[in-house]
Parts: sequence; C-alpha cells; structure tokens
Amino acid sequence: MSSVDFLTSFEQQYSAPGFTDFVMPGCRLDVYAESVGTEAEEQFMGDNKPQFQFYQEQEINWVNSLFQNPPPTDQPQPKSPQPSFEAPIQGDSLLCFPPTALEPIPQIQSHSFFLTPTYVPPPPPTSPVFIKQEQPSSPSEGPIDLLIQSQPPVRVRTRTPNEIRTFSVTVCLSGQWRNLGAQYVKVSLAYASLIPNGRVEPVTKDILGGTKSLPIKEDGSVKFSNLSVSESSTKHHEKEFCLHFIVIGTDGVQLLQKLSDPFYAYSHKKVLQRRETMKLRDLSKTSSPVNGGEIIHVVGFPFKQGPDFELIFRTPCGDVVATHLEFFSETVLYFKVPALPRDIYEMSSATQFKVSVLATNDGKLFSNALEFTYFQQ
Repeated sequence: MSSVDFLTSFEQQYSAPGFTDFVMPGCRLDVYAESVGTEAEEQFMGDNKPQFQFYQEQEINWVNSLFQNPPPTDQPQPKSPQPSFEAPIQGDSLLCFPPTALEPIPQIQSHSFFLTPTYVPPPPPTSPVFIKQEQPSSPSEGPIDLLIQSQPPVRVRTRTPNEIRTFSVTVCLSGQWRNLGAQYVKVSLAYASLIPNGRVEPVTKDILGGTKSLPIKEDGSVKFSNLSVSESSTKHHEKEFCLHFIVIGTDGVQLLQKLSDPFYAYSHKKVLQRRETMKLRDLSKTSSPVNGGEIIHVVGFPFKQGPDFELIFRTPCGDVVATHLEFFSETVLYFKVPALPRDIYEMSSATQFKVSVLATNDGKLFSNALEFTYFQQ
C-alpha cells in the first residue's frame, strides 16, 4: 500500500464526528511520515492540505479543552482560585497576588503541520500575600524624655540646725510632654545602688529638704534651687544617694521616672578626708598559690563598709576583686585571696608573678598599693 492510499484510508476512517475520540492522531501521522519518501509526502500535502489543516485545528482545540475542562470524576473537584488584578482591601492590609498567580493558562502550540504537542504545567497555586500597612503614629502618642541639665554635686555636705547647706539641680522635658498632659515634676531621695530586681530603693526617712514639687515651665524646664540633705551617708551604711525625678500628668498619673548621678553626703570635712584618703599598711601574708583561696587580712584605715567598697588585686590582665570580705573594724579587714587569671601563668615559663593590692571606699578614689606575689606550686 502506498503512502497516499494509507492516508486516504485514514481520512475516511477518522473524518466522522467521533474523530476526537482518537488519541493524538497527529503524532501517528508524524511517525508514519518519517518512514515514507519525500516525494510522496509532498504530493500528499499538496492534494489534502485543506483537510489536514481542519484535522490539526480540531486536534489542538481538543487537547486544549483537556487542560481547561478536566473530565468529570466521582469525587467533587475543588475550585481553584481565580486570580484577579483587583486588590480587595481587608481591614488595614492590602491583598496582593504574586506575579506567578497572574500567568495565563498554557496553550499547546504547533510548529509544523505534523503536530507534536508539548504540555507545560501551570505553576502551583500561590496563597495571597498580605502586606501590613504602617499607620503613622499620632503626634499626641509620641514619647517624652527628661534630661538632667545640672546634676547634684558629687559630695553634698549635710545641713545643720545653724547652717542650711543647699544645692540645686535643673531638669528639662523633651518630646510630646504637652500632649500627654505633663503638669509638674517632683523629686525624692533614693539610694544610688539598685536592689536586685532593678527597682529603685527609696530612703524611708524624710531627710531631703527644700521644694520638692514644681510645675513645668513653657520651655519644659524645672529648676530645684534649694535642696538639702540632713543625714550623712555614714548613718546609712556608707551608701551613696541619688535624686529620683518623677513626671506627673493629669489625675496624678506618673508619666516618666529618672535617677540622677550618685552623690556622697558627709557631715564634716574631716570625715570626707578620712574616707577619701584611705591608706593600707600591711598584709598578714604577702604570697599565695596562683589558685588563691586563702583567708588573710589587711591592716589600713579607714575601711568603710558600703556597697562601693572593694579590695582589688591589680594584674597585667586586669583587676581581680577579693571576696568573702569581713570588716573586723575600721582598720582590719579579712578577705579571701582571689585566683590569678590563667592567661598570665599558663603561657609563661615564670614561677612567680607580682601584683598590686589596693582598696577603695567609693569606687572612685583608691588607696596606696601593697605588693603581693603569686607562685606556681
């Protein structure tokens, strides 16, 4: 049978309305056409081109209908979301579809008369992306801050019945304090060292004198010009004080709190001089193994038991603080020798290491230094 007779028979068999029941006839024609001669193929295409164009169009429409209208099944098919170019508004968010969700449904294309279809699956459905729109904050909801323009003196001398020694401080508000209804600022006395949970420890006794509550001026400033302290830090276990500022709004609402720098209150210059001119005289033992751990004592004057007192071993790798302090008196202090930092002796061939021992009552001024030697056993 020649190729023309074969294709003519194919036309008579599949030109009926049931042509779409045949699966991919174009592919079969393509395979057969590769096995026949070129002259027969050209003759056939010239004689039957209108009919084959009709078959090709029917086949393309049939294949495309498979992707657009899948065959019915027993199970209900979920409806795929139809992308929209419109972005409906939901609350304060915009519903935006990604670019992949707007791609058209793929179509089958034919590049020659004999059809070789290629199917490109559509991208997986993508969930809509919600973009949160930032709402501009209202000026009335902005933060406020309190700047202490002039701090209290580092050392404040207490007042006496015959002499009232005063000092002054100035604070200034910034931000939207007017919109928040800030009315006045009040000040109280507190201990400079915070308690373990981070809260302020107020001084229970009323030893802060002067005007302690003032209204806020138009420029946001408040000046306390006649403050005074009636008791020294010595009566409070050598603790330093600080000023506790509170910004008060309408109906007595506390809007902001802030602490000043610490200061030491003293009653006489000799007391302050003794505190600041500490001297160390001698150590009960001047050497120890690098691991430390021994209990020894130091003789000096004056040792003030307070939160800022420290006995320091100054080493090439920094200061090491002695622990287990026991104040026997103002002149004798027992302590546990700290260990020497490992970086000093592990990378060294030396067997002895000299350091300096110093003490401080306030963490600012230090005593003279005593020599101490660590050795490796």
